[in-house]
Amino acid sequence: MKQSRTVPGRAVAYRVSGNPYGPTLVFSNSLGAVQDSWRPQVEELGSRYRCVTYDHRGHGGSTGAPRPFTVADLVEDARSVIETAGGGPVAFCGVSLGGLVGVLLAAAHPSLVGSLTVINAPTHQENPAFWRARAEAVRAGGMAVAADGVDRRWFGEPFRRASGAVVADCVDQLRALDPEGYAAACEALADADARDVAPRVTCPTTVVVGTADGAVPTAHSHAYARLIPGAHLVELPGTGHMAAMEQADRVCTLIDRSTAGTEV
Repeated sequence: MKQSRTVPGRAVAYRVSGNPYGPTLVFSNSLGAVQDSWRPQVEELGSRYRCVTYDHRGHGGSTGAPRPFTVADLVEDARSVIETAGGGPVAFCGVSLGGLVGVLLAAAHPSLVGSLTVINAPTHQENPAFWRARAEAVRAGGMAVAADGVDRRWFGEPFRRASGAVVADCVDQLRALDPEGYAAACEALADADARDVAPRVTCPTTVVVGTADGAVPTAHSHAYARLIPGAHLVELPGTGHMAAMEQADRVCTLIDRSTAGTEV
């Protein structure tokens, strides 16, 4: 049974589901996505794991969280979710912004993160001005600005053809976000940089990269694999940015193996 909750004092919404006696697995979303994007993983892994999903500030059920904010605030939100939901160490899995948060969290709070799966995450922003301009454009034009072309950035062409309803649902969820909350997240992302702290990550780490990612250059995942000691790199050929949806079964297997400490 899912239990929807809010972190006291932070207005960050999270859910707990799955096996209440299993190890805790925390999922962290991409920019523009909500916690329902992890449904395939929660359904597949919930029999073995206690699954915790949550919404970043400005997204989904966390639109009431304070803003403006920084990625450091998002890291503290993740810490608070973990501690409020029962404490660590947890297995942490994040896509894009969520993966960046995971790296920073594991470096700053190593006792909370027992294993880490990082999917299509940026190490930094090569053009911070782009994200500031995007924030202003969304404030002026609404979420239609963010949704324009996002299907091609998020998903590989074969998946777009085969699973159009799933793609449309993701785009609709993006369109439904609060423009100001999304804009604030863009501004936070503009200044984020994990390159100096990634070498401090000590937990077992799997870095997953979709070779057809249209949102984050694949070089960032390769950089994480070099920077994080002992990290394993797994490439998903032809897969786009939202790899956890596009290759749900494969990502579940990778998370399971990473959490168990099994070679991927």
